[in-house]
Amino acid sequence: MINRFLTDTLSILDRLDVEVIGTWFVEDEPDQMVYMVRWPNREHMTQTWKTFSADTQWQKVKERTEADGPLVASITSTVMTSASRRTATSGP
Repeated sequence: MINRFLTDTLSILDRLDVEVIGTWFVEDEPDQMVYMVRWPNREHMTQTWKTFSADTQWQKVKERTEADGPLVASITSTVMTSASRRTATSGP
C-alpha cells in the first residue's frame, strides 16, 4: 500500500493538482500511513476525489496492485479548518 502510494498515487494526485502537504508513516503500525491535503474548499475536495476515483490511470493501478485482494482495509478522512480561520462566534 505504501509503495503504491509513493510510486503511483502521488503522481496521479499531482496530475490532478491535488496539493499533498505531508505524508507520515505510523511508527508502531508499519502498514499505516497518514497524508494531509490542502483544499481550497469542500466542494473542490468532493469533486476532485470523484475525479480521482474515476481516473483511468488510477483504475489500472488499483486493478494491478489489488490482484491478490485489497491493499487498504479502511480509510479515515477528516476535514479540518485552521484555528486562525475560526471566529469567536463559530463555536468550539
